[in-house]
Amino acid sequence: MMRYKPLFYFFGVITAIWLLRSAFAGTIGVYSFLAWNLFLAIIPLTLHSTVLWARSRLSGMVRRIVTVFSAAAWLLFLPNAFYLLTDFMHLNPQALVNKRDNENHFAIVYERGDALYILDSLLLVCVTLFGAIVGGIALYQAYRYLRNRFQKPLRLAIIGAVVCMVAVGVYIGRYGRWNSWDALYRPFDVIADLITSLADPATFHRFTIMIVTIVVFQLLCLWAVTYAASFRKIGD
Repeated sequence: MMRYKPLFYFFGVITAIWLLRSAFAGTIGVYSFLAWNLFLAIIPLTLHSTVLWARSRLSGMVRRIVTVFSAAAWLLFLPNAFYLLTDFMHLNPQALVNKRDNENHFAIVYERGDALYILDSLLLVCVTLFGAIVGGIALYQAYRYLRNRFQKPLRLAIIGAVVCMVAVGVYIGRYGRWNSWDALYRPFDVIADLITSLADPATFHRFTIMIVTIVVFQLLCLWAVTYAASFRKIGD
């Protein structure tokens, strides 16, 4: 966990910005949900550590079971890292969807020229960057794991399938308001809700834009982390 120490520092910076925002606004409850979102975003890195522990400490069928379940949980929680990008919707009450059926039960109303809008933008930029780093690292670790086991065409196909599933996960999280554990306990309800919603052409258009956006975002994050890792090796 020592190698993830900068992420804890970054989380501290985000917390400081949130507290500063709360002090200026005179309320501490606004954007408090970001702490939960950040916690969910970092779970995939913890699960990767679990896989490494299983491979070094366990053997046989037990190791395979732990690895498979950890990988499945990793895929279920990975969308939370890239979901943070959608929190920018909170800057615009008209665009925000944080309840089923496109309803909105919480929104911040800014006044004209409100400086809090700029401070909140900084907060959400930092939150999104945190998710981008965590998600990019998670994808990079997965690609390295696959690189030692499969030929390039197959591992690229697997990563491609992963980023597409993650994009769908982000979509159903924002617009369907489903959580990662819903996909585990109520998978058929989640799938049925998604299929039903896509019957509307307008919803399908929105779905297409979201999938393309989140896939591109993931690939950029993966590229950035891969480049940073190679640059570090060159520097060493």
